[in-house]
Amino acid sequence: MTTEPTPTSPPTPADVAEWKKIVIEFQKPSTGRALWQIINTLGPYALLWYLMYRSLALSWWLTVPLAVLAGAFLVRVFIIFHDCGHGSFFKSRRANDLVGFFTGILTFTPFYHWRWEHVIHHASSGNLDKRGTGDVWTMTVQEYLESTRWKRFAYRLARNPVVLFVLAPLFLFVIRQRFPSSKANPRERWSVHWMNLAILGVAAPMSWAFGLVPYLLIQLTVMAIAGGVGVWLFYVQHQFEEAYWERTEQWDYAAAALQGSSFYKLPKIFQWFSGNIGFHHIHHLSARIPNYNLERCHRSHPMFRNVKPITIRSSLKSFPLRLWDEKLKKLVGFRHLRDLRRNTNHSHTSSKLSSGDCGRKCEPPGQLEQTDQSENFQTRNGLDPIEQLADALSTMNEFQFNCPKCGQNILAAGNWGGRRMTCPSCETRIIIPAPTAAPKKGRGRPVGTEAPPQARIRVQLPPKTAGSASASAPSKAQIREVRRRRQ
Repeated sequence: MTTEPTPTSPPTPADVAEWKKIVIEFQKPSTGRALWQIINTLGPYALLWYLMYRSLALSWWLTVPLAVLAGAFLVRVFIIFHDCGHGSFFKSRRANDLVGFFTGILTFTPFYHWRWEHVIHHASSGNLDKRGTGDVWTMTVQEYLESTRWKRFAYRLARNPVVLFVLAPLFLFVIRQRFPSSKANPRERWSVHWMNLAILGVAAPMSWAFGLVPYLLIQLTVMAIAGGVGVWLFYVQHQFEEAYWERTEQWDYAAAALQGSSFYKLPKIFQWFSGNIGFHHIHHLSARIPNYNLERCHRSHPMFRNVKPITIRSSLKSFPLRLWDEKLKKLVGFRHLRDLRRNTNHSHTSSKLSSGDCGRKCEPPGQLEQTDQSENFQTRNGLDPIEQLADALSTMNEFQFNCPKCGQNILAAGNWGGRRMTCPSCETRIIIPAPTAAPKKGRGRPVGTEAPPQARIRVQLPPKTAGSASASAPSKAQIREVRRRRQ
């Protein structure tokens, strides 16, 4: 049984005025805290690279664990870069830009270009009408059902955990961010080119010192660890079951921050490496709060402490969540689609049995209707054996298609394209599409979305007329005549 979602009401004007007063206190950067964070982050990161250089002469079994630890520190480096992009790490804008550019070299991320995209993410987080910039690709259930087969395949591939947390981070940081967006301004575009030159200026001497292949292996390992962890943190912060997604008319900034951004409660050691970014609801409420003030802001008022936390164990439940259901107001998995179809068919069957009559003239499910361009099977008298053989052979090449209204998968004969029929599930009059390609052996390839055999409904063949030929096997001459006529 499906429960109705509880409507999420946006904060009242009094609540908004209250949290704005609270966050102002924590928006003040501290130069001392910022410098200490740079020392305890960049210092160990540089030391780990020196140790990896020395370990190459001993064994890769020492180098790889050091690279994994360096990846964890690189996550913390990215948090510094992130705060500089928001202008919250230092009081000085120039200091934020300089430190942001330097940490961008370490994280392979162009500072101004990333800042531009990230501002769009904060301004549109949780808005269904403004997806596509700085977020994880998320489709609604209705959008997925209305998509083409290839788009569904691409979406499933993009949401696969191996692709999302292993391959995509490397592609994003190593390749994708080497090219500016066509929508970016000249300043953002030039920041990408300057960053590429800076990365090349660092990678060249490092390759000379380490050797080209060892440096590439170490650098890719560090980037894979940091990128995978970073994408996972970003994923959990916005991709949980009771997240917040609304259309522009109902979207609210404060509600998107407190309800659409999670409080990821991590152990202290993981919280330290991730730069307190688990307090993501506070960060989205006010991006001007530096990471070293997020926890204190969270503990300052019951309104923030009442946000339900997500633990490491509960965050694993986010793996199968793929689609946003606008009716249930929650993220669901692909299994929800099968349950939805099963419940829809069951409800439709139950309503027909209880009502007895739908109140309008309905043809038997699966029976073909006569069109202006084609004759009805049951009204054709005096067919010659060649025409009957052509029909018999064409029905052997069956293909599949989906009802455009309810999505029911239907199996039809290969020569029925363009004819009308009544959907056996929703009883809507539809036109059978023509197969897109000639079938190979046996049944043709599916035209619509593949469905399990038990979910398919075969269109019933009309009964033979009295004047039809016998079911004896056709001769070779008859088969040649059929092929000649089809040409």
